Amino acid sequence: MPGNFEARLGLALLNEKDHHYTEALDGINQLVAAHPDSAIVWAARAGIESERGMRELAAYDYGEALKRDPDNTDYLLARADLNIGLGNYADARRDLDRLVKLGTPKAALREWYEKLK
Repeated sequence: MPGNFEARLGLALLNEKDHHYTEALDGINQLVAAHPDSAIVWAARAGIESERGMRELAAYDYGEALKRDPDNTDYLLARADLNIGLGNYADARRDLDRLVKLGTPKAALREWYEKLK
């Protein structure tokens, strides 16, 4: 297995894309263990988990990514979307409101805000 961070991350994501789910999760879990301070690996694992329908785990991992990169709008929107699907509307609203505070026009988030009603 490649020792380079980017190569290992790329391999995990490629395994996910090629439907090698066990290898993808094994690889990304190794990266999270080796680089626990990296928002990118937490978010990558969240993306893999989300694709596999593990929404609660994905929401948690996006939270871990956001602890390390609190202003990342991609992570906030992904977590808001997951929380809407999980029925965690208050958490989703907090993320959407944070996106607005960070400069995303509220009109651009209308689709997500409407799901909160």
